[in-house]
Amino acid sequence: MEINNVVGMNYLWMNHSVREINADGDGGAGHLTAKSDVYSFGVVLLEMLSGRRALDKNRPSGEHNLVEWARPYLTSKRRVFHILDARLGGQYSLAGAQKTAALAMRCLSGDARARPGMAEVVTALEQLQDAK
Repeated sequence: MEINNVVGMNYLWMNHSVREINADGDGGAGHLTAKSDVYSFGVVLLEMLSGRRALDKNRPSGEHNLVEWARPYLTSKRRVFHILDARLGGQYSLAGAQKTAALAMRCLSGDARARPGMAEVVTALEQLQDAK
């Protein structure tokens, strides 16, 4: 991922998934907040789990937007494996992948108030790392 993509991720999502970012309760004014950053981090988690780009027009219709494509799989522990990058070759714990997907789902909540704070995200990631 290029630096421009990282710096511009919130802008990217402002243009392509306005309803998620504007769920911050700003009345649709498009202000970026700490909870917008948490949403963007949820997108990064999904990219890592799936090996896909956040937006990929080369994918089949219905799979262009990673969040919209992955969301149905994130709601079920049994279905999470459908989004996992095959290039990982099973070199992960299924429980760890499920917990990471659950964290991503919380970060991607349409209601910004339901998203965890970044400190909580860091704690969850540390717990995942310690569970190895």
